Amino acid sequence: MFALNVPVVIAAVVGVRTLVPVVPGDRGQRVRVGALAGAVVGLTAVVFAVIEAGQAGLGASVVAALVVAVIALGAAGRRVPRSWLGNRPFLAANSVALLMNLGMNGTLFVLSLYLQNLGGNSPARTGLLLLPMSIPLVLLAPVAGRVVARFGPRVPMVCGAVIAAAGSGCWALASPGGGYAEVVPVLVACGIGAGLLTTPVVAAAVGALGPRRSGLASGVNNTMRQTGTALGVAVFGAIAGSPAAPADFTAGLHRLAVVGVLLWLVAIACSLATGGSGRRPRSGGPDNLKHSSGRTGDGLRAAGVAEG
Repeated sequence: MFALNVPVVIAAVVGVRTLVPVVPGDRGQRVRVGALAGAVVGLTAVVFAVIEAGQAGLGASVVAALVVAVIALGAAGRRVPRSWLGNRPFLAANSVALLMNLGMNGTLFVLSLYLQNLGGNSPARTGLLLLPMSIPLVLLAPVAGRVVARFGPRVPMVCGAVIAAAGSGCWALASPGGGYAEVVPVLVACGIGAGLLTTPVVAAAVGALGPRRSGLASGVNNTMRQTGTALGVAVFGAIAGSPAAPADFTAGLHRLAVVGVLLWLVAIACSLATGGSGRRPRSGGPDNLKHSSGRTGDGLRAAGVAEG
C-alpha cells in the first residue's frame, strides 16, 4: 500500500515545477543544523514521553524524556530569529497549523482504531468509511482560497475551527459497539473544518513574512503541521487508550471530546490574532509587519494559491 505514495509524489513534483511560479528568495540564508538537530531530538523525546505515559504512567523514562525535550528544544529555540518571535501573525498562523494537524490527525488515528477494533471493519472498508472526512477537505480547499483572497485568512480560519470544535465534541456520542452513525458527525465536521482551514493557514503564514520569504514561511508552516501530526497521534492515542478494552476505549473517546473542543478553542483564539484583511495596504513596503494582514493577496500568489 505504501508504494501508492511513489506515483503521487512524482505527480506532485511535476505539478509544482510546472504550475508554481518561481519567487525570488534570500539565498544568503544558511541552514541552521544545530537548531534542526535540537528540534528533531526534542520532538522525538516529547512524542516518546506522551506514548510512554499513556501506556505505563509517569515513570523514570518519561521524566528523562521530558528533560531531554526541554534541553533540546530550548537549545533549538535560542537559534530562532528574534524577528519571527516578534511577528504575531506569523506565530499565530503556525500555532493554528500545529493545532489543526494535532486535532485532525489525532482524530483520524483514533477513528481508525474505533472503526476497525470496535466496529469490526476491515482496513479497506475503514478507509472507505473515512471518506466523509476526506472529501470535504478536497472540495473546500479551492473555495477557501477564493474566500481568503477576498476577505483575508481570519474568517475561514475561525469558521473552520468552530466547525471542527463541534465535530470533536461529538466524540461524546461514541459507544463500545463501534456504531458508524455515531461518529459520522465527527467525520463530516472535522473534514469541513480542515477544508476551510488548510489554505488560509498557509496564506496567513506566507503573508506575515512577505513574498520574498514565502519559501521560508511555507517551510516553517509545513514543519509545524507535521509536528502537530506526530503529537496528535501520540496524545490522542494516549488519552483514548487501548481498543482491546472497548469500555475503557470509549471512555477515552469521551475524554477526547473535551480535549478536542479545548484545542479548537485555542486555535480560534490564535486565528483571531492573524491578519483579517485581504486588501493590499495603501502605504508601506512589503516587509512592513504592520501591514502583514494586508499582504494576504501577495502571500497567496507567492504560495501558488488561486485567488479565483
